[in-house]
Amino acid sequence: MPLESRPALRLRVAPAPSATDADDGDKLSPEHGSAMADQAGPLWFLWDPFILYVILVLLAPDVFYIVSWLIAPSRPSRVKRMAFESGQAPIRSALSSFPLEYFPYVIIYIAYAVVAVLVFFSLLSVLEAGVTPLTLTLLAVAAVISVYAGSRLRVASGRRG
Repeated sequence: MPLESRPALRLRVAPAPSATDADDGDKLSPEHGSAMADQAGPLWFLWDPFILYVILVLLAPDVFYIVSWLIAPSRPSRVKRMAFESGQAPIRSALSSFPLEYFPYVIIYIAYAVVAVLVFFSLLSVLEAGVTPLTLTLLAVAAVISVYAGSRLRVASGRRG
């Protein structure tokens, strides 16, 4: 189709406010709303991006769940219901939903998370108050204690280093 024979695209644009409207000190009146809202009619709220986003966020999980339920194959078996880790063979008997071999890692993570929060807030107070000899002494003692505790933990677990 040649370029000259294509129909022209026409957009409907809301009228611009006149100078007398601006003199009122009023904001734009509803008659000067957006052209899209005027064309939408009763579905005007679909043109507001935030409202559209909220609607999609509320509906999308349900739609995805229903679609997956409709198209997914459903052949339950004993092996499919067994506990497993990605890339590993299924475990015959899982007594708990939380494997105990990962428990020490959880404890270490919690301890380091608490230490990180304490270090962050102490750093903020040191930066606010300035560095004093007492502050340096307390930080040095805390560093020595943490290094000693770390070495004792390594010795207690049977590793030397």
